[in-house]
Parts: sequence; C-alpha cells; structure tokens
Amino acid sequence: MYKLKKSILFIAIFLCIGNLYSNSINTTSKWSFNDDFEGVKNTEFWQEGIYATYGITDPTNADNKVLKIDFVPNSAGGGDTWGGYNFKLPIDAVKLTLSWKQYIPKNYRSLKRFQNFFTLWSNSTSTANSNILIGSSLWGRYSELGAIPSVRVGIDGHGLGHNMNSNNKPMLENEAGKWVDIKVDVELAKDSNSFGKMNIYKDGELLTGTSSETLLQSWGEPKGPELVRYSTSGNFLNKGKLLGWASGSFDETVSFLVDDFKLIASSSFEDELTPNNTNIDKSDFVSFKGAPEDQALIDEIMKKYFVINEPKRIIYVAPMTSDNMQDGSGNSKDDPKRNLKLALENAVPGDHFYLAPGVYNTPLISIAGKHNGTLEDKIVVKTDPSLYDPKNGKIAQIDFNFKNNSDRAFGLYVSHWVIEDLEIRNMNGIGIAIAGRYNLIRNNNIHHGKLISNNNLALIMSKTDVGKSYNLIIKNHLHHFGIFDADNKELKSPNEVLNTISNGGCFYSEEVQYYKVEDKVKNAGYYTRDEWGNIQVKPEWRDLSWNEIKDRFLLEPSSDVYLYNNAVDNCYPFGLASKTTTTGPYYFLSNVVHSTLTGIKASLGGTVVRNNIIYKDKWMKLGIKYGQEYNTRSIQGNLVAGVGMKVTNNTIVGPKKGIEFRTGWDGYVANNILLDVEIPHYLSHMYHSWSTNKVGRIDNQGNPKYTILFTGEYLYGDIDPGNDMFEDMPLSLQQLGYKKLKIENDIYMVDPIIKPLIWDDQANYLNLEKTTENYTIYSSETVRSYMNDPENYDYRRNKDKPGILSNMGSNIQ
Repeated sequence: MYKLKKSILFIAIFLCIGNLYSNSINTTSKWSFNDDFEGVKNTEFWQEGIYATYGITDPTNADNKVLKIDFVPNSAGGGDTWGGYNFKLPIDAVKLTLSWKQYIPKNYRSLKRFQNFFTLWSNSTSTANSNILIGSSLWGRYSELGAIPSVRVGIDGHGLGHNMNSNNKPMLENEAGKWVDIKVDVELAKDSNSFGKMNIYKDGELLTGTSSETLLQSWGEPKGPELVRYSTSGNFLNKGKLLGWASGSFDETVSFLVDDFKLIASSSFEDELTPNNTNIDKSDFVSFKGAPEDQALIDEIMKKYFVINEPKRIIYVAPMTSDNMQDGSGNSKDDPKRNLKLALENAVPGDHFYLAPGVYNTPLISIAGKHNGTLEDKIVVKTDPSLYDPKNGKIAQIDFNFKNNSDRAFGLYVSHWVIEDLEIRNMNGIGIAIAGRYNLIRNNNIHHGKLISNNNLALIMSKTDVGKSYNLIIKNHLHHFGIFDADNKELKSPNEVLNTISNGGCFYSEEVQYYKVEDKVKNAGYYTRDEWGNIQVKPEWRDLSWNEIKDRFLLEPSSDVYLYNNAVDNCYPFGLASKTTTTGPYYFLSNVVHSTLTGIKASLGGTVVRNNIIYKDKWMKLGIKYGQEYNTRSIQGNLVAGVGMKVTNNTIVGPKKGIEFRTGWDGYVANNILLDVEIPHYLSHMYHSWSTNKVGRIDNQGNPKYTILFTGEYLYGDIDPGNDMFEDMPLSLQQLGYKKLKIENDIYMVDPIIKPLIWDDQANYLNLEKTTENYTIYSSETVRSYMNDPENYDYRRNKDKPGILSNMGSNIQ
C-alpha cells in the first residue's frame, strides 16, 4: 500500500463564502476530503467514535498510521458488540463517492447474523427517523467464506429492508489477514418520478448495488433499481458512519484497520464526481493515457490496419439461463443468440457480435482459420454499445470457470478480429491464444488464469508462426495469473511456488520457429546434438556468410506485436514478456506494471521498451530483463535475437535490480529513471554460441577443439578488426558488424553498480555515468502518487530550474 503521506482537506468549487461546517444548509456545490490518518484529526469532519483510535501505528506496516476500530466482545451488552466512527459533511449532498482501504484481521470470522458496514443519512438525530438512509450490513449466514453485504435503503422514516445479492460474494473474507479496497457510489433521486442508485465495489469489482442484475428483491419492497426513491422530508445526505453496531459478538476482540479514506460529494446533480486519486492498478479498465509519441505510433497503425467499418450484420447475443436456453435468430435484442461459442465459431467477415451484459459460462471457445475477417470487414465481439456501462457492472462477462480442458480457453487462430469491452476470466492455462494477424484486443478486463504447468502460459499468448503480425493489445487490465489459493481468488506468494514457475505471465509470446531453423541446419549437415540435446555446431558453419545463412536457414521474423497502455499486475513470473528464442521487434509502450517478479522481459531483436512505469507493490525482483542469454538450441536466436533493442524513458521503482542485461549488440538504453533500486544495472549470463578455439583446447590428436561457448567479456565490444576476438568470430558475425551496447543518461539514486565483474573498468566501457548530482529525485512515495495523478505531482525537478525534466522517465499522461 503506497500513498503520499499527508492529509488533505480542500474545497473543489466555491459558489459562496461561509462556514462550510455550520449546521445550516449551505450552497457550496462540490466538496472533497482525504485522510490517511498521519496528521492531526479534523474534528469538524470526524465526530464521535466508538472503540476507535485515530492515527495509531499500523500493525501491518510500522511506517504507516491508520484508524483502528475494535469490536470488543459484549461491548454493546446483551451479547452484542459495536465499534465505529461517525462523520459529518458540510454540504447537503445528492451525489457522493466514498472509498477507503480496510484491513480484515486474521482472527475475523463473520457473525451468524450481521454487523453494520456503513451508513449515510440525513436529519438532526438518529438513523431510525432519517429523511433518507443509504447503507449496508454484513451478513454471515449466507456464505462460509465470509460476510455478504446487503443494500439497505430507508425513505422518510420507512426502512425498505436488507436486499441481498444472489452472487453471495463476500466483502470481508474469514481469516483473510489482508487489505481490500472499498468504494461506494451514491446518487439520489432527482424527483418523485425518478430513482437514484447505490453501488458497492470491492477491489474494483461491483459486488452489489441497485445496478447489479443479481440483486434480490426483498419481500413486499421495491425491486433493486427502484430502491433509492425521492425523500419528501429532505432529499439529501449529510451524515455518515463507518461500521457500527453488530448483532452478536465475536469470540475475541477483532480490530479492523482503515486507511486512505476519501470522500467527494456534491449538492448538485450536474456535477461530475471523479475520485481524488484514481488507483489505475486497481481499476477494471485503463483510464490513464499513453505517452504522446506512443499514442501517435498506435494511431498510425490503427489508421492503416484497424479502421472498423459499419457492420454488414449485427448478431445480438444474450446469456443462456435456466429460464431461457432457446437460441434465437440473433437479428434483434428480443430474439438473441444464446450459445456464444456456436455463434462465434460461425462468424463471417463484417459480423459484429453485440453481447448483452451478463455472465456467459462456457468451457472453451476456438475460432478456426476459415473464419477470418478482412482488412475492410473486421469481425467484432464486444458488449452491446447501447448497454455498455462497466462502472455500474453493465458488461458482458465470459467466464470459463476453470473448466477448459485444453491449455487455452479462447483460441483466436484467425486474422482481422476485434475483441473489446469485455470481461474474460477464470481460465486454465492460456486465456486468449492469438495465432493470426491484424487482431485487436482492446479495453478488456482479463483476469484469473491458472498456471497448470510450469512453462509458456499467459493471460494473452501470441503464437504467430512467421511474418509481421500487427496484433495490437491495448488498454486492457491484465491481472492475476499464476498459482492460486484454495478458492481460486488470490495468488500464492511466488516464494511458495518458485520451483513450479518457468516462463509466462500476463502476456507472453511463444513463437517456436527455432525448431524449424535448427532442422534446416541439421539437415544441411552443419550440426549434431549431444546426448543432453545441446547443439554441437560443426566447424564448417563458421565459414558460411551472413547472406547465405539468412537466405538458406533463417525465417521471416514474427514481429510487430504492440502492447500499449495496459495495466498489468499480480502475475508471475513476468508481467509482459517475449520468449527468448523468438525474433522481433515487439513494442512495449506506456504500460503500468506492478506485482510481478519481473516487470518486462524483452529479448527480441529491434524491440522497443518505452515510457513504461514499473514498480514494486507486493513483489518484484527485477524491473526489465534486457536481451537474450545463451541458448544451445537456437542458432537463429544467437545471431539476431536481442540485437538493436531500445529501452528508453521508463520509470522503475522499488525492485532489487533495475535493468538486467544479457546481450545487447546495437542496443540503446537511455533516459530511464530508477528509484529505490539496489542495483540499477546488472550483467548476467553473458554467453554467445559459436565455435571458437579461443580457450586453447585441443583434441586427442592435437587439433584445435572448438567449443560453442563464447564468453561475455567481449559481447559488448564492437565487431570490427579492433576487437580482440574478431579473427576467431564466424564469418557471418564478422559481416554483421554489430556495435556495442550504449547506455547513457539514466538517473539513479545510488551508484550504478555493475556485476558480475567480467572485465576491468566496466562502467566506462558501457558509457555508464552517475547523473544524480544535478537533480533532486523525490522519494518513491511521490513517484507512486505521480502515477495516479500526474497533473498534481512532479518528482523530476531540476535544482536550478524547477519543473518536469524533458525526455526523462515515463511520459504517461
């Protein structure tokens, strides 16, 4: 949990001047309040507390302070308990957004009955006779997993009961021992002929509310969308409470922690309410903008390959339910297709599939090559645009329920398809496997993929065979891929499962064309394999020219895959990665990555890694893995992969290692900012494979004995006659004439440590310089605030000329 450590209380819009905390109705339109409990309590906002302690040291993080609310057994008498904190608004609000982080202690187990969760109301006395009441209670009787939140509404002193949700998703999980993000959105009815709304979110997911299609109707009371009615006695909210009375008692004292409390409210229905500090890594959909240079590149590609024309045919699809399993014509919303899998597997160019919001349970979707779209007539699959409202849960949700019996759930073995505005979840192995070209995966929430084997699995896998693919993966939220706990909700710590992790992550490429290359080379008589499967290259290979190798053996690169403006978190081992033995280029542009073991792995020739923000939250050991290590199976990879890559203008915060280099001929690394990083640059596995006798070995007959290992102390040197190893290099590599890797203008908070020490004076050899003397680098807490709110925070300041340093670090907007 990272935040800027200060309490802020500010008024967003002044429509009059006066005492905002007076008891009179004021005319200030919009007001907001933040509290991280680090400073002095604002006693005009916070009112009486019950077993509540303000600004106590956080038992989960000694450097943090929180609000603690205790539930002491039988503290309310009669076998009941209570604990909470009241607050008062200085305006009469008709719209309100409330959010906070809450820690669920390990000794928490939900009560058999209920405890109050939060309450909002208005009148001068209690909630019982309020003008209007909006709230929720937590009920333990409906789930063994924890407490389920209700929707509780009262109008003009009449309570409308507790409306439960059939999804039975717990807000507070038993024995969780973790923090959760909570948000409540409220808008009151404008008049007696309209209805308002109240929705409750947990970790960015709509858990329950009047917009939820699975909210149950209390007996004799209005249905969900009609619960929030107009109050004739006073249609506004100006009081609130966190937690409160509980029916029943815990076996021992249970202490809830609250942090990062935020409230924004308005007395006008016309005001738009936006969060004070949007957590981009927690939102279901990406709200931040990419760097202008990256956006311009994507715009150019979109105009060239992804103009989406008017549909030739709209096919309407709705979820199959127990009440309605009949497959319609799909020609209208009233007669929709219901078998999503069958509908998609019969697509033709120009088809646009409009999916009604709801859950589509399916074990597998596989689209074969004969169902390609065309450049002019894409095949589009999306939530129905007229119904799409993800903030209020109105989105089509494709749920594989971990039942796909293949290692891929959604096989997209086609070209010219567009998958957008969807939630796709709960996959065994690969989520979406792309094996075609010119496909666009945009603005989706793709999450919870289970690592069912230890290698080459991901939420999105690119598997294009050969050639430029121009597949675009942009503005998606990719999260939760790995090995899960028993209920398939949270990832196990990587430390628990390191022995079962190899390759994969939120995105991974798995072009395996090197097998084809090696077969050609072997069939031509240039190598054999030893008993361990390693390549033994024959001396004759050294005499082949680069043009001859390229024309006879190498395949056209599988390249031009673009990953732009994605939010990536909670996956391992990699956030975004390309397979070591593939070729490029790939483009990793303006992504935000955290809570992965390695943020980005880039190993493909010509790959661009630019304007990404990569930071440690739960876990991260390495920011960027650059280049390709020696691989005995890949002749193509060892000649062209990892060459000419560009890693520029990235911001890396918190992992032990910033950028780890493996190969790097013709590469360029510059203008990156690395903060709270123990080792900014790290060299490892510096090998390359060709036959060399530089080590001076001889066989039993006294002839030179060639080895395939070419050690890394010369790897960064220019390939020219001045290189000490030039005469011993194969002819093909001599002709390529690569230049050494160039690293410049990176900013660190520590000296650029280079290890392991392979040659003398490495820092000068790599053009590394410490550049912190000229700049004040703010702490990583401020960096993280910048990620959330770039307009208000500036962590790159020149001592003499305050302001954003041009061309340094990520330029995400």
